[in-house]
Amino acid sequence: MKPRLSFLLAVACAAANDRSQGRALAFNDDDATFTPFESSRGTESLDADVAVTFRNAVVKTGSDDRHFALPTAAGDIPRGVLLNDEVSADEVGAVRKQVAIFGVYRDTLPAVAAGAIAVNAEVVADLATPGRVKALPAASGTYVVFGRSRFAVLASGDPVSIVHCVPRLVVVS
Repeated sequence: MKPRLSFLLAVACAAANDRSQGRALAFNDDDATFTPFESSRGTESLDADVAVTFRNAVVKTGSDDRHFALPTAAGDIPRGVLLNDEVSADEVGAVRKQVAIFGVYRDTLPAVAAGAIAVNAEVVADLATPGRVKALPAASGTYVVFGRSRFAVLASGDPVSIVHCVPRLVVVS
């Protein structure tokens, strides 16, 4: 089989697979580039691996790239925020939810604070209360920072506006 024909056949199969999973195939002249349809708006439509009982939870990649879960371990890299939504037990794995991606979404992102946060403080996921955020701790360790607090936050459960960025590792010593 000629290389060009085998390439086109592979592209057609990949396009069919992507369409079946809610992804779109974008063409640029003769080159094929695979991009999720949602990426142009900075959001993805994903299935939940777990129930989430509050709105605007910070989430990580779940069982695969089309699912999300709550960050619960130090090595978990937050992916984005579950936009103004919750996930009930009967929706887990059955109803797609919109997740705004850190570093891609065009606006600041809402989240829920795990405690007081100063204005402009770097924020990380709070592992003690999965889905909530806290200020970068002063304790030694490696943390994943994904933005800064736009305003001061006084207490746990308060809304926080995040000026987000692509998640990055920060070592506090």
